[in-house]
Amino acid sequence: MLKALRNIEKGDWILYLLFFMTTLGRHVEPFAIVFWMLVRGQTGNALRSITRLLPIFIYIVVVSLIGFAITQFPMNMFMEQMAQLVVYMSIYYAMMMYYKGRYEHVFEIYCNVAFLLALGGIVQYVAGRFMGMQMFSFLQNREVMIGDIMRAQAWMGEASYFAMYLVPAIAYKSLKEGIERPKNLIMIGAGLLSFSPIFKLVLAVFLVYYFISVKYSLKKILLYGFAFLAINYVNDNYTVSEYDADQTKTNETFEYWGANFSELETANLSTYALLKNLKISTMADNRITGAGIGSHGYSHDKYYQSSFLYSFLNKNDGFSLGIRLFSEFGIVGLFLFIMFFVKGFNRNNYINISVIFYILYAFLRGGHYTIFGLQFFIMMFYFTSKYKINNYGIDDSNSRS
Repeated sequence: MLKALRNIEKGDWILYLLFFMTTLGRHVEPFAIVFWMLVRGQTGNALRSITRLLPIFIYIVVVSLIGFAITQFPMNMFMEQMAQLVVYMSIYYAMMMYYKGRYEHVFEIYCNVAFLLALGGIVQYVAGRFMGMQMFSFLQNREVMIGDIMRAQAWMGEASYFAMYLVPAIAYKSLKEGIERPKNLIMIGAGLLSFSPIFKLVLAVFLVYYFISVKYSLKKILLYGFAFLAINYVNDNYTVSEYDADQTKTNETFEYWGANFSELETANLSTYALLKNLKISTMADNRITGAGIGSHGYSHDKYYQSSFLYSFLNKNDGFSLGIRLFSEFGIVGLFLFIMFFVKGFNRNNYINISVIFYILYAFLRGGHYTIFGLQFFIMMFYFTSKYKINNYGIDDSNSRS
C-alpha cells in the first residue's frame, strides 16, 4: 500500500482521485470522470467512443420510445437517464482505450482505494458501535447511525453499496494472492460489518468458486468453510447489530412472496422494498421489450398508491439492477444483459472474473445504471472478456498465471 501511494506522483494520482470520488456517489462521480477526461486530454476519444457504442444507444432509445409511446409517461426521466448513460459509457470506454494493456495496473489502484474504504468502514463501525462517535457524516451529508444500529459504510452513505464496492477487490486480490492475506481478510471483515445479506450470499458464492478454481487443500477448505459458518452463526444468533438478523429478513422474503401491497407493508423494510418493486416490475407495461429507460418510477406511481410512510423506498431504482432491467427493458433486455456476461466471461483473467461478482451483487441489490463505478466495471469486464480476444486475437490485459 505504501509503495502504491508513493507512486501517485508518477501519474496515478488522477486514478486515485477518480476512484475515491466514485465512492461518493451520483453527485460527484460525473464530475470525476469528466475531470479525468479533461486532464488526460481524452475529449476527442470520448466523442469517438459514442460512435463505437452507438448500437447500444440506438437499441436503448428505440425500445424506450416504444415503451413511452405505449405508457404515455413523461419523457423527463428518459432524457435524463439517457444523457447520463452516454456520458458515463463513452468516457469509461475512452478510459479503457487510454489504458490499453495496463488494465491490471488500473484495477490495482481501484483495489487500493477499496482497501482504504474498508479500513474507513471498520474504524467507523468501532467508533460508532462502541464509542458513540459519528464519523464521515460530513462526506455523506447526513447523520451516521451509531450504537446498536451501527453498520459499516465508511463515507458511502449506504452500507449495501459500501459492501458492493468491496466485492471486486476481494475477489481479485484473493484470486491473485490468496484469500488468507491480511488485506483481503480486512476487506472481507469490513464487508461483513455492513450486515448486508447480499454481501454474505455473494461472498459464499465466491468462496465456492475460489475453492474450485484455486484447488486448495481439503484442510484449508474445511478451515475456511468452518470460519464462514461460525461467523454466520454468531451473526444470526447474537446481537452484534440490529441489522444482523439476516435469517429473519431471508425468511420474511419467502414468507411474503406473492403477497399484495398492503401485506408487504407489514414486512421489514428490506423485504418490503424488494418485493414491492419486483411486483411493480411484473405489472409494468410492455413486458417483452420494457416500458423504457427511466420508467420504473412512473410505473411505481401508476400501479402502487399508498399512504404508507415508506412507500417511496427505491421508487426510481427498483431496489435491484435485475428488477429495474426487467421493468424498463423487459424479458428481451434482461436476457441480453445476462447473455453479455455469460458469453464474455473469461475464466483466464482475474479482473474479468472479479467483475462478475460485482454484477451479481448489483443484480440483486443496486438499481442504478451509472453510480458507484458500475459502468467502469462493465467496461473493464468487456475489455478483458472473450469478445476482445475473439475480435483481435489477443488479450490486452494481464491474465492469470
